[in-house]
Amino acid sequence: MNLVQRMNAAPRCSAMSKRSRRQCRAPAVRGWPDWVLALSRQTLFVYVFHVLLVYGDHVGLGSLIGPTLSPMRALGVALAVLVLSFAAALGHARWRERPRTRPCPDDSDGLIAGPWPNPNARDCPPT
Repeated sequence: MNLVQRMNAAPRCSAMSKRSRRQCRAPAVRGWPDWVLALSRQTLFVYVFHVLLVYGDHVGLGSLIGPTLSPMRALGVALAVLVLSFAAALGHARWRERPRTRPCPDDSDGLIAGPWPNPNARDCPPT
């Protein structure tokens, strides 16, 4: 089966055109991998982490290694910073998506539990 036949036989997307009211004829494609999406949501964390790692006072690579490196060493350090920043970002994303538990609201103190929905409401005794 050649490429044209495979593209013609591929499943199609389900979107509808607003103008022509016809279904999309483009082949459906898979999205980005989950780790890429997690990194794309953590760009500020990656930026701040790498700035602290490279330029941090007394802990940054600039003060520990010095201002000049050979090209190969600089490439190695840059690769290490990139890998370490991405690993920290993925760890931060996993930490932020952990299940959170809140105690059941207690009406005896007269305080409002909060404006957020209680994810553990099904485990709380009825009030």
